[in-house]
Amino acid sequence: MRLPFSAAIPALVLVSFACKTTSESPEAGAAPAQPTLRSASAPSSAAPVVPVPAAFAGPLTVDRVASAQGVIQGMKPYGESYGKLVSLLGPPTKTVSKNHALVGKKQDQYQWAASDGHACAVYFAIQIPDVLGGPGMLTEDSGSKKVEMPAKVTSDDFSEKNQLSREWDKYAECLTILGQKPGLPPDDPKGQGPKATITKPELAAGLAAAPSKWIGKKVTVTGTYEGISMGQSMMIGMLGDPDPKKVLLCKVPKGANPPEQKGAKAKITVTGTVNDPRSWGEENADLFDCKPTP
Repeated sequence: MRLPFSAAIPALVLVSFACKTTSESPEAGAAPAQPTLRSASAPSSAAPVVPVPAAFAGPLTVDRVASAQGVIQGMKPYGESYGKLVSLLGPPTKTVSKNHALVGKKQDQYQWAASDGHACAVYFAIQIPDVLGGPGMLTEDSGSKKVEMPAKVTSDDFSEKNQLSREWDKYAECLTILGQKPGLPPDDPKGQGPKATITKPELAAGLAAAPSKWIGKKVTVTGTYEGISMGQSMMIGMLGDPDPKKVLLCKVPKGANPPEQKGAKAKITVTGTVNDPRSWGEENADLFDCKPTP
């Protein structure tokens, strides 16, 4: 029940009197006065200081980078999460900054990467900026992974070629963060370079055995005519004897006249440059700068 203003006056007087009497000096021999609202200090409202973990200073390995996946679950406060990552991985290998598409504020993506020559691991964390200008949040970004160097240099199956291209792209992306370029698997010491005229199976076998002796070399290949594709780039399809399922794709230079159509199962010979399967997507062919040979 709410008291009228006049009823509250005696209470104010009593409080005032109590404060006055307890603050006076005690008589000799009297017990010390208890602290009052005036004499007691207010408790501190500051949160305890959380020590910042020391940054990892050792060599960054593939396994250590791969172990970071899952360290940040969802979106977490920036300071705590970034400190946790730096204590595990050290300073970022690379930082990429851009403006957030919706917020319009700077957004940093932190990248850590390590390679051991056969595998490469990359970890991405991205900052979620605060609209009000605070440090924002941090979350693990997509693409964090460990990638093994593709074991095969080339394949005769078209779908496997596309898969190989994707594997090389992932591997190359990781090495690019380190400022490196993907190398070729080592040549077989017994691997030979191309002969004057070869078949499609010999091209595949030579690339697999000694890629450095084949990539970028001019070769002449014989086979069975399959057809001509007139899409974005002109291709000559050639069946690789003796296996008709192994099709060689030969890319004709832009602006060149269409090659002569051949009859079914006609024998054909083409000359072209051996493509690097690590950059299959750039040419989409086994050979480029191709010309049919009379």
